[in-house]
Amino acid sequence: MAKFYRSLVKSEGRHFEDYLALAAQYAGEPIDERVAFFGEVERSLIEAPDSQFRFHSGVPQRD
Repeated sequence: MAKFYRSLVKSEGRHFEDYLALAAQYAGEPIDERVAFFGEVERSLIEAPDSQFRFHSGVPQRD
């Protein structure tokens, strides 16, 4: 499983770079602020308590 997840991380890293390149190409303006905005949104979702456990959910909430 560890080998599989390492390969998945490498693959996702390449997708990340491709998506940013496409966004920069088609945006017609710098994308840094939007990337930072969505990074902050995702960070808060990952770190915030979540009452329902999901694959990309936040910290499990204790009842």
